[in-house]
Amino acid sequence: MQLKPAEWPLQSIPIEQLQPDPATDFALSPAPEKLAQSIRQLGLLTPLIACRQEETVSVICGHRRLAVAKDFGSATLVVRLAPAPPSPAEKLLLQLQDNHVHRNLSDIETGRALIRLSATDLDENKMIENVLPLLDQQTSKKRLHDFLKAREFSKYLQQTLHNLMVPLRTYAMLYPWSDNDLTAMQHLLTIMQPGANKCRDLFELIGETADRDGTTPASVISNPVIQDLLKDESLNAGDRYQTLHQHLFQKRYPTLSDLRIEVRRALNKMDLGDKVKIRVPEHFESGELKVEFTFKTHAEFIEKAECLFRASDSEALTDLLKIVQSPQSHTNKR
Repeated sequence: MQLKPAEWPLQSIPIEQLQPDPATDFALSPAPEKLAQSIRQLGLLTPLIACRQEETVSVICGHRRLAVAKDFGSATLVVRLAPAPPSPAEKLLLQLQDNHVHRNLSDIETGRALIRLSATDLDENKMIENVLPLLDQQTSKKRLHDFLKAREFSKYLQQTLHNLMVPLRTYAMLYPWSDNDLTAMQHLLTIMQPGANKCRDLFELIGETADRDGTTPASVISNPVIQDLLKDESLNAGDRYQTLHQHLFQKRYPTLSDLRIEVRRALNKMDLGDKVKIRVPEHFESGELKVEFTFKTHAEFIEKAECLFRASDSEALTDLLKIVQSPQSHTNKR
């Protein structure tokens, strides 16, 4: 593409004639406050890029700047007007080049742009070789196709994943899910509002539980315990997620979950308080325990050593060692 908008003539256009071009309007975030503040104080410093479309002027680049200017009641805006309407592929590439300078796209927004480009006459190899680097993505056919699979998501789910900043490697876990599964997850995410890492844990626990039990993710999510939890408005976000994760972990790893409960019981009986921490391997893989404590004075060291000495004579320590060193035997006896 050899289009050079910098050489297009500048024109002052009445703002009511300016409309965002739907083909290039793939962003999911509103204008940031810094941009709004700049336009409010200084006006629109960077002209929009547009072309004439019948009775209106179609804005190719600068949708968020246009929205802010409309909010502030601007009468006219300066645009660089194309001498002839660019092709759909050319419009999208102009928008991507403009975004490359002014903002970073989320992975979902990147997918939305590539999905629209894939519907034009642009060759797939050119998308891989020329467009993916423009989006700061590795040049591979698999990478492109992974982004394109997001076309199966509803706009509502795309918006949610974008808001939560979920990366491609995480939301790709949802690709095998059915529409019902995705709708159920959309509802859960809307209420839970977990961070990106927590989303990954939820997707894994729900998907793996469904695969193991020969059911669907939607069925896992529809469990009455989870539905009651989602409706409980008395819980704050942290407590709600912790309770949900605990329930899902118990479903996915019942034996491991039971072992962790037994470990907590033994540690509570040892009555170490917050003076000394005993660390148990997360998956009981090594059979080793670690003791941690801090001290600043000789007296503090003696105090914590005495705490450990008292615990050494505890029956709970014997139970803890049996659980950690022979977890399978412990669960078989229960």
